[in-house]
Amino acid sequence: MRLIPSIMKLLCASLTNWIQRGLEERKFFAPEQDGFRSREECMSHALTLTEVVQRRSISGQQPTYVCFIDFQKAFDTVPHEAPFLKMERGGVSEKCLAFFRALYADSWMRIRLGDGSRTPSIRMRRGLRQGDRASSLLFNIFINDLLNNCRQYGLEVPRINCGDAR
Repeated sequence: MRLIPSIMKLLCASLTNWIQRGLEERKFFAPEQDGFRSREECMSHALTLTEVVQRRSISGQQPTYVCFIDFQKAFDTVPHEAPFLKMERGGVSEKCLAFFRALYADSWMRIRLGDGSRTPSIRMRRGLRQGDRASSLLFNIFINDLLNNCRQYGLEVPRINCGDAR
């Protein structure tokens, strides 16, 4: 993996914050999608799950089913163009899209073998940059439809309103 210069990291972080705010204002993200988002934390989700299960148990409602998705190597599986198409649908400006497309357009990798030699360069068409501030946003954009499609089939993620800070 090629390291990007510090100025590029700063520019990526700035654009990422700007895009995140814009998408949040337009309510782009499914309400249940809280991963990698500001003012959200894992502990609140664990507590909410515990509370929902306890309330349903006490009230004698039908069984509660829980589905956990293990996004193993999640950042490695995202096709480069997929989040950009969704960003376009979400109203992200052409200039921002062009910047991120250019950032991912010329991605190559080589593998160092045990004997110190390297494989020929291989073009990368999927995978988000590890450690890049933009990658978590791009991943959230990529999986956002998953939750919208769940609702379409009658599946829901219950929320407990504790005074929404957003």
